[in-house]
Amino acid sequence: MNLKIRISILAALLLSGGVATAQQTEASAPEQTPPLFQGTAPQRFIVRLVSEAEQIALAEEVKAADLSPVVYVRTVIDTTGRPTAWRYMDRTCQGRDFRDVEPATETTRRVLEQALDSLEAWTPATRGGRPCEAELGLQLRLPVEKIARKQDGDPLLFMGETPDKSFHQWARTHMHYFANAGSSKAEGQLVVRFRVESDGRITILEASDFPDQKLVRDVVRVIRKSEGKWTPRRIDGKPVASEYSYRVYYTGS
Repeated sequence: MNLKIRISILAALLLSGGVATAQQTEASAPEQTPPLFQGTAPQRFIVRLVSEAEQIALAEEVKAADLSPVVYVRTVIDTTGRPTAWRYMDRTCQGRDFRDVEPATETTRRVLEQALDSLEAWTPATRGGRPCEAELGLQLRLPVEKIARKQDGDPLLFMGETPDKSFHQWARTHMHYFANAGSSKAEGQLVVRFRVESDGRITILEASDFPDQKLVRDVVRVIRKSEGKWTPRRIDGKPVASEYSYRVYYTGS
């Protein structure tokens, strides 16, 4: 049976400047070595885990508001170098697992555990030259504000301005029928939903059920004519597709 070394580690990742610090104490035992991640101390593991979690949150468009900024965990690095018995520490815990923080959200737990599965194994601790288990306590600081900034990105623009004003003004001057439907008796709100692709192309998605199809065709024509005048939204510097809805209210003749 493998002997178990109980190692208490407090590791804090300080995002400002990207500096990690760690303090480690080991129970006195002959010929003991701590577990290593990529040949270094546990803060390297923290950096990689937090980085992977950030990439997952961005790729899956996880809302930054659904992530916990500070998370405490305890885990055991087994004799094969895999983290096991992963558990969270917060103010609902007792004894040595108590930490004065709110419990990690379900979204945070899912993202962290998904990130954990993507990392390579540790070099396990040893005692007397034989692999043994080691327990670690870790503090993780998720870059919630950084994720929020990247998700917000650069907004969708029409002719260099926000479309709520600029596109509506431009469309009004290019429509055959605007506000007053002319010879049509139809009245009410017409909504056309479309998508500005990452390369600026326009894809018409749907139009509301409107009694006068002549007016629908007019609005769709103008939207298609706007192609090439849009600046796609950008997230993390990359253009992405985004949807937009254009509304016109007709008063009839």
